Amino acid sequence: MNNNSSPQNISAPPFMSINSDLNILKQDLSNAFFSTTDLRMREINLLNSNKKILICYLKNLIDKELLYDYLLKPLTEIGSRIPPVDVTIDSLHNILPSYELVETNNLNNAVNYILLGNAVVFIQGETNALASELYAQKGRSIEQPETEISFRGSKEGFVESLNTNIFLLRKLIHSSNLVFEVVKVGKQSNTEICICYMNNIVNDEILKKVKNKINSISYGSMINSGVLESFLSEKKYSLFPTVGNSEKPDKVASKILEGRIAIIINGSPVVLTVPYLFIEAIQTSDDYTENFFYYTIIRFLRLLAIFISIFLPALFVAILSFNQSIIPFNLLITISSSREGIPFPPFLECLLMLLTFEILKEAGIRMPRAVGQTISIVGAIVLGDAAVGAGITSPIMVIIIAITAITSFIVPPFMKSVAILRILLIISANTLGLYGIALVGVIVFIYLCNLQSYGVPYLAPIAPIIQQDIKDSYIVYPMWAMVTRPVVFSPNNVYRAGNSKKNNEADKNG
Repeated sequence: MNNNSSPQNISAPPFMSINSDLNILKQDLSNAFFSTTDLRMREINLLNSNKKILICYLKNLIDKELLYDYLLKPLTEIGSRIPPVDVTIDSLHNILPSYELVETNNLNNAVNYILLGNAVVFIQGETNALASELYAQKGRSIEQPETEISFRGSKEGFVESLNTNIFLLRKLIHSSNLVFEVVKVGKQSNTEICICYMNNIVNDEILKKVKNKINSISYGSMINSGVLESFLSEKKYSLFPTVGNSEKPDKVASKILEGRIAIIINGSPVVLTVPYLFIEAIQTSDDYTENFFYYTIIRFLRLLAIFISIFLPALFVAILSFNQSIIPFNLLITISSSREGIPFPPFLECLLMLLTFEILKEAGIRMPRAVGQTISIVGAIVLGDAAVGAGITSPIMVIIIAITAITSFIVPPFMKSVAILRILLIISANTLGLYGIALVGVIVFIYLCNLQSYGVPYLAPIAPIIQQDIKDSYIVYPMWAMVTRPVVFSPNNVYRAGNSKKNNEADKNG
């Protein structure tokens, strides 16, 4: 993938011809860039010719050594040759040593190439130009992502460079069927977005939906993946995420090989994937590298952690407020004694503790790493102990909130969704008790059953039940037993070993 490969624009740029008079052309280029100070227009006089050459580039995007080696030096040498060489745009294809040269007769395209880190060569008397990729590769090196830790998987993580991220995926998937399509989004930012998929596996209908979504974006700027994710979500006000994201190339490569589509945005280390299902939140890369019996248990524990994080505070409030009879007598005495002197009802006490937890969590995230960890740990211990000592909250409530906080960190993709549901359930528990919790729980379950991500049921393969796909859902099969891809993504090519018609027919026949 190259910077000077012609990106598809959301709307094709208007055609504006390149003026053959370099003096007029320089004024056109200066107007196009509004006389920005980092624009450089270098004019070269060919000694043995009446022609002049204009090289235009942005100095902060260009590698100066490449500029000298690939343009300035060869053009200067050619201009001094005897007998003189007829320098034209056509002849420059053979003269210049650069391996990436793109010709254009549209001034707007030439401006776009300059913005992408190319040096564009104009020749006096010609209406065509030649773009040479001389982009300065600046940015951080490939490192292990902090948000997704893997014990036995790859330690590499995506970076902010689009080309580097494409390289990381190419390194893992050596197939000619791996396709990268680059489009530009954002009328002001002109951000490059790359759509990545396996041509022989992807569902054409899902791919068409993704392209239509991206092409319909008319937002002014697209700086990070979070903004793009909000536009790609089919349900604009969905409580649960319908677009996946990851910083791990091996994880994204696995999803692509299953039939999903990856969307890479230039300038962001987070790659988006669609469709995204509920089951993906409890899947990790290490599930496939260790004992599958053990990780089947772990997946059920992750699922249990989601329910504990959502329902535990609400259940505690409901039982203390309405259903105390279901608590064993000895435990009820312990809870009552611990709450003696507490001035707040369970509902308000729970809300205050949850609010305190969210504030500590936000402070820990926003502060520098070393300070943030200190604030989170010391703040939780000191405030919790002080609150109990001052009689503002009970020890049992501190334990409930602590368990809720720990379980919410086990499944990061649902952390925000769970926080909202937790508040709704606490309010319903304080209003209707256990009946309120049951009512909200049924409504959320019905909502999840009806939710889809690009036409794929969100709760698949459990609702609806797809027997063939259960092997990699809540139950982990060994890798040698996973001979088929998820049917919900690629119904026409389910076998991992290939895409032969014989294999597909055998699968359909069971």
